[in-house]
Amino acid sequence: MYRENLERTGSYNTNGQLPVGQLDWKTELDSYHALSSPIVSQGMIFANGAGALYAVDANSRKIKWVFNQQKYAGRAPAISNGIVYAGKYGNTFFAVDAKNGKEKWKFETENMAVSSPAMSNMIVSSPAISNGIVYIGDLAGYLYAFDAGTGKEKWKFKTNGLEQPLKSPTAASNYEMPGGIATEVAISNRSIYFTSLDGYLYALEDDTGNEKWELNFGTILSSPSVLNGTIYVGSNDGDVFAIDENGKLKWEIKIQDLTSVSLKSVDRISIDQNVAIANDAIYFTGSFTHYLNDDNQQSDCYLYAVESTAGHTIWKLHLSSCASTDTTVVNNVLYFGDEDGTVHAIDTTSKELWNFKADSTIYSEVVISNGKAYFSTKDGYLYSLR
Repeated sequence: MYRENLERTGSYNTNGQLPVGQLDWKTELDSYHALSSPIVSQGMIFANGAGALYAVDANSRKIKWVFNQQKYAGRAPAISNGIVYAGKYGNTFFAVDAKNGKEKWKFETENMAVSSPAMSNMIVSSPAISNGIVYIGDLAGYLYAFDAGTGKEKWKFKTNGLEQPLKSPTAASNYEMPGGIATEVAISNRSIYFTSLDGYLYALEDDTGNEKWELNFGTILSSPSVLNGTIYVGSNDGDVFAIDENGKLKWEIKIQDLTSVSLKSVDRISIDQNVAIANDAIYFTGSFTHYLNDDNQQSDCYLYAVESTAGHTIWKLHLSSCASTDTTVVNNVLYFGDEDGTVHAIDTTSKELWNFKADSTIYSEVVISNGKAYFSTKDGYLYSLR
């Protein structure tokens, strides 16, 4: 599934050698539209396009089947027990047979009376599947749990749905859906963790949906990541938080304190991407946007490595172009794509091992499987690097 596991650590297990950044193949799936992050399972790659879910043979790059979602297909799918689960940027969620692309069931979220009806119940996150239950959120602020085999709803939970309680003038403020769920669920030790556009991190019981606790962290656009009972999440105020499973703050760091960047009061600090966890460290990217005038801005962007138990900085690396994807980790190598369309492979000492230039901006996670790197681009291509 997206970010590899239920804890959303972004740390992948793979066999054989790691890729060295050479083009294996690329294939166009969806002309002029961005694809979701790919999911790799048993020699097949699954990805959402603008209007369809694609199944592609990882070796031959041939399309095995296409499941038509009509329009507005969504984020990365997930696969479990031979079923691919995928939402679309609408109110419908599908379960599709991984072998032949035939629909097994679909689930439609409710139409809610909110300020932006066109977006009220859109599904813009990637699903999680655990113990036969599928979890997915929508922009109306509902988290759904339903039976993975039948699609029958088990329970749903509603966020506070408040306007964003911004902590600082640097935080982003223009969101369409207060309380909407636009990020992925993380699951650990029978607890569900997720963030909402109302600024809260929520913890629920996985079988009942009952709330255990909630914490307000300002403006959040990243999903939580969990390891060894600690939840890590970044905010659009430029903070990274570590919280224990009882909802107690363990530590907090501000990237402004880690980086020598001169800022004006109108500049914006942000952590938009998810935290990756491996080898007793967390890895994440952050940006400092400088507003030069009404029509011009520039950004300073960094990749950070921070010790996971106490939040001490290990290193930081200035990036030539801002990361546009989450960072993934495999065998002491970090992978991410940037706004210039370049995939970077950087070891955990901050040394760049290689980079590869694609033809368009990379919005998908770089997935490593069996010695290959897979990712998709804004112009609708799926890439394989060896």
